Amino acid sequence: MGKAIGLDIGSQWVKLVEVEGSPKKWRVSRFVHREIPPGAGPEASSAAVGEVLREARARREAVAPALSSKAVVMREIMVPFLEPDAIRKVIRFEAEAHLHNYAIEDVVIDFLKTGEARDQAKVLVFAAPKTAIRQRLEMLKANGVDPMHLNLDLAALYTAARSCGAFTEHPNAVVLDLGASTTNLLFVMNGELASCRSLRSGTEALVRVLARDLAVDTDSAREQAKQGDGSPRPGDLLESLALEPEGLPDGEKTVAEITSAITLGRQDDFIVRIHREVTRTLASWPMDAALTAVYVTGGASLAPGVVDRLAERFRKPVLRLPFIAGDTRAVPAADIEMANAVAGIALGCALTQLGAPGLRLEFRREDLRYTRKFDLVKVALASTVSLVFILLFLVWLHTQHTLRVRQSEFQNVLSLLDSTYIDKTRAKYDEVLGDMGKKDLGPKGEEQPRDHFVRLSLWESQIRKMHVHITTEMGFNVQGIPPIRSALAIWRDLSDRFGESRFRAQMGYFWVDEIRITQKLVSVDGKLGKRDVYDLIGNELARIEYVDKVIRETTETEPEGGKTRFGINAELKPMAIQKADPAAGGGN
Repeated sequence: MGKAIGLDIGSQWVKLVEVEGSPKKWRVSRFVHREIPPGAGPEASSAAVGEVLREARARREAVAPALSSKAVVMREIMVPFLEPDAIRKVIRFEAEAHLHNYAIEDVVIDFLKTGEARDQAKVLVFAAPKTAIRQRLEMLKANGVDPMHLNLDLAALYTAARSCGAFTEHPNAVVLDLGASTTNLLFVMNGELASCRSLRSGTEALVRVLARDLAVDTDSAREQAKQGDGSPRPGDLLESLALEPEGLPDGEKTVAEITSAITLGRQDDFIVRIHREVTRTLASWPMDAALTAVYVTGGASLAPGVVDRLAERFRKPVLRLPFIAGDTRAVPAADIEMANAVAGIALGCALTQLGAPGLRLEFRREDLRYTRKFDLVKVALASTVSLVFILLFLVWLHTQHTLRVRQSEFQNVLSLLDSTYIDKTRAKYDEVLGDMGKKDLGPKGEEQPRDHFVRLSLWESQIRKMHVHITTEMGFNVQGIPPIRSALAIWRDLSDRFGESRFRAQMGYFWVDEIRITQKLVSVDGKLGKRDVYDLIGNELARIEYVDKVIRETTETEPEGGKTRFGINAELKPMAIQKADPAAGGGN
């Protein structure tokens, strides 16, 4: 069972998801997360990474991290090529004119082809600064992780949503990832990623605005943002608003209402901006690709009232993505809602590593490419070696099967020769000549050697002794007796004819039940898959030089299976009588 680990290092949370199974059938086996203190530096993020890796007991070489899209520049451009290989060769030169803040040698480029128009390809370009990539790799290396691949969080999120079946029911949808410092927008048309945006705005930006509007510290503003339209703590707000606590309750109600209105107004401003960005992108979509749903994920999606206000603004169903679903084996029931909201990117990284269909963008290129080359090929090498061993095993099985078949055929022929020689030839010799006239030819029956080849050699020697005894010592003249044609030679010729690949290809299904061989006639019985190839058997028999005439018998189709039984005979030409050798001597 395959296993992969995805790691998402956000600005507020570090999330780790372990997935096991196959690309089509998988399950989350572990989910671990750690919160990063607000305003903390890279050291706190690195410490949180180490904590989740240790808690998950994760194999460092199996970790697949994501690069944050916060620092990545995205541009949609047209290039005069359609094939991905051709686009990759020119994408750096085509993208250079669209990158105003970076030199082309200071970024790593990857792309996604999203469409075609007038012999040009519409391409979404991703340019990641090398400084951001190095910082992420150094943080990972400090925790023992040197990943072979570095994907983009947007691509991982799309892979996770696709693997969860989000685009099966709603192929034209928008995915909103509401994070702490970045809001990612994915635009999916006909199930494929068509465009994406990354807004440098999230819950932390809302916290800063609320802190300024309410004149409170960021911790109080952050708590107010989490509560949404809930009531604040009046005592904390009175001090900031320079109001006296005497004479309330009416003042307490007024402060709560003012604070709630300010909070809701800022949240609405945030949602309006998202809606405006989505509407601007959807304006270029074709009419038959109307938006049917909005998917929401990210930690900020858990804030009270966010989903309802998004649904009111978009006037479409706003759905949460079930990344973990209700699987309490990996996540406690109390954490399911939070896990479903924040685990998407880490899950997508793991599924990409596992080979699930989706999108992989690679930012370990050029001078930042993975340098441990053996690790790059060890999986492919192990797969190749495994396939070679499997192939050799199959060849061995085929060889063993063929050997058993040949041994069985050889035993059958040997048994036939044994019965013919012992029961007929030698028995007749002993019967006719009797005890007085016959020669001692050696062992017979069970006294004969067990080795097949030694036994055949012994039979040949005994037959020669019989021949010499009858013709030379006893004076019988064998002139005029026709030689005997070898049944083994006839059987070999039939096997050669019927075993030719040309003949097999023409015949299709061809099964021989019995071959009967005499000095005058060869009979073949069997089954055919098609009646119309029956004449081919006669043609092959007629090609044998000592076959005189082919006699075709009738064929009969079996009621079950549709096979055709056949029988065919071939009359053999008589062998020429050899003249006696004058030097052999002998009388009548």
